[in-house]
Amino acid sequence: MKPWPILLMACATAGADAGGRPPIYIAVGLDYLDQESRTLTGDRAPHLALGWSDNTPALFGIPSIDLDWGHAAGNGNSIDTIGLCYCERAQLTSTLYFGLGIGTFYNRVKLTDPYGATSVSDGLRPGGRAMLGYLLSSTIFIEGTYFYSGTVAGVNTNAVAVCLGLWF
Repeated sequence: MKPWPILLMACATAGADAGGRPPIYIAVGLDYLDQESRTLTGDRAPHLALGWSDNTPALFGIPSIDLDWGHAAGNGNSIDTIGLCYCERAQLTSTLYFGLGIGTFYNRVKLTDPYGATSVSDGLRPGGRAMLGYLLSSTIFIEGTYFYSGTVAGVNTNAVAVCLGLWF
């Protein structure tokens, strides 16, 4: 038996209490790309996120609209990913939560060949995300997110982000 249905049922039964937290969040952190993408751009990739939550239960958790931007640059190359997703986060314990999201991603990849010529490729495609977060307080959180955003020009744009955020 696959673990996903069990995990989704656990989230649904766990409920999702937003605890009256503020509706807007901002988060900053780092993206971790696959080995080939890190070789193209370098190991460090900043990540910014902004979201809005309704604070009322939906399918299995508290819904939000999340906007994310990851930017990896180095060696004359860059990978930019902007995502807009509908997400839900469900409390597993009083401090631990799990979430899923679906949306659209715009990816832009700039590659420089050894002779200095550059090529830019971009695309808009559907994608998704899965999150695991920990509440440090009622308004401060740390969240790990896997973003499935596809490939552009043969470059994998999927990433894992770890961010520190604040609800306000």
